[in-house]
Amino acid sequence: MKNVPIFTLNFANGESYDVLKNTALVFIDETGNEQLSDPNYPIFGMGGCVILADNYIDHINNPWEKMKDTHFNQSMYPLHASDNNFNSDQISALNDFFLQNKFGRFASLASLNTTVDTILQIEQIVYFSAINRIIDISKYSTFNKIVIIYEHSDRLMPKLEYYNKDISFTDESGVAIPIEFCCANKSLCIPGIEIADFIVHSAGTSLRDKISNKITNLSERKDFSNIFVNVDENYPSFLYLNNVSYNEAPN
Repeated sequence: MKNVPIFTLNFANGESYDVLKNTALVFIDETGNEQLSDPNYPIFGMGGCVILADNYIDHINNPWEKMKDTHFNQSMYPLHASDNNFNSDQISALNDFFLQNKFGRFASLASLNTTVDTILQIEQIVYFSAINRIIDISKYSTFNKIVIIYEHSDRLMPKLEYYNKDISFTDESGVAIPIEFCCANKSLCIPGIEIADFIVHSAGTSLRDKISNKITNLSERKDFSNIFVNVDENYPSFLYLNNVSYNEAPN
């Protein structure tokens, strides 16, 4: 009974993943482009959500699907954060979801204003920073395996797969925790992937508004506050990469 799956995630390529107990699930999406070439959105970021598999159904899957069915009438269709025609009832439902449900949420972002003094690429810097945000959140939980699920991107996946060889997690004793990487498409309506989209979109658009002087503080935006501020301090981890430089480790 020890290795009996508690639920299964199904992916776009026809594959499925049997999620076991004591597994940490991480869902990641990106916002913007790594060239920072869009003058209206000169931002690149990665973010998403973290939760123990035992809690996924009760704190992510079921409440998200219920919210979609009740307030969006589209439980069978993907919900995108970039849709700009949400009514007040839908916006309120989204805010309530992020306030009421207990799971980790993280984002790491760079912008055209980020100073980079290193040969590393922007997407590499942001990705590893996002991984550090995951480590920051997951230290409050105990698990013996971590599964990282990306929203599919033809452009980014080859790069992320290359960077993954340098990613590692350890427990409190320094013992390595096994990691698996999966890829899912938004068309599958996997709640964790859709939620990751909303988290990183909120982080990115809030940063855009700040650097364009529409707001003074990120928390002036209600969506940002309800995801990263007005929740238990153990859940969120957000970082804006203002300056990135290489420092050689001391001998």
